[in-house]
Amino acid sequence: VSAPVIDGSGRIVGMITVDDVVDVIEEEAEEDIMHMAGVAESDFNESVLKTSYWRIRWLIVTLVNTLLAAFVISQFEVSIQKITALSFLMTINAAMGGNSGMQVVTVVVRGLATRSIRDGDTWRAVSKEVMVGLMTSGFFSLILGVIAAFWIQDIYIGVVLAVALIFNMLWAAFAGTLFPIIIDRLGLDPAISAGPILTTTTDVLGYATFLGLATTFLL
Repeated sequence: VSAPVIDGSGRIVGMITVDDVVDVIEEEAEEDIMHMAGVAESDFNESVLKTSYWRIRWLIVTLVNTLLAAFVISQFEVSIQKITALSFLMTINAAMGGNSGMQVVTVVVRGLATRSIRDGDTWRAVSKEVMVGLMTSGFFSLILGVIAAFWIQDIYIGVVLAVALIFNMLWAAFAGTLFPIIIDRLGLDPAISAGPILTTTTDVLGYATFLGLATTFLL
């Protein structure tokens, strides 16, 4: 299948095949995915200075995220001193939220790049990902809650971890779908911006919910 290419006078000047269109779509989607990591396909051929500039710019976002997370953790210093298990269990909640959210962001960014997600598909995409998030969070919260309860010999810590994990993974599913779509509507590149923004929220919320629930119900 092919389509003619015409100039301003209506004369045929070439032809575009389906394969050409597919190649362009795949190239654009691949570029968007690489942008999510703050790198480019041409990085290897660029100068050291330019490559360093691009990577430092996005690592600064990571630094800000880390500082915010550290600030949140510092607010629960007394709780962590009283229940030392919180210090290593809290990383599970933040990591699971961030990783599950990045899965959603990757799917949505690719959907926007290939135009499989259009203007009228926003809430359909959100509802689907939230349902998937509900199932995956329920699955992992059960597993990790039981593991934590046996590991720490405290069923209440297992329950707190399970509840915090469900909350964070559901947020990751909701925000991981909505953030890229909103950023795209604003005329910005969701492949570059959505990932760092989402990771910041899942890390901060992950630590805050787990430590907050633990402080409220375990102390």
